[in-house]
Amino acid sequence: MIDGCPPRLPIEAAEIQADLDRRRPGQSAIVTPRKEEDKVEILAGVYEGRTTGHPVSLLVRNTDARRARTTR
Repeated sequence: MIDGCPPRLPIEAAEIQADLDRRRPGQSAIVTPRKEEDKVEILAGVYEGRTTGHPVSLLVRNTDARRARTTR
């Protein structure tokens, strides 16, 4: 959720997706090898490629989540 965006600010999911792709794991040998195909969805606050002045709601689903191991 992003609050405080002024109305009529141009924004597209593709712009946000480019930043997500850049930080995706597996881009170098020192990070996790998981294949996280994060894809952003704009749920609210944007109409016809421009912000409405309402909070912008984004969703990124985690498709390769692994449970944390617990030790006892």
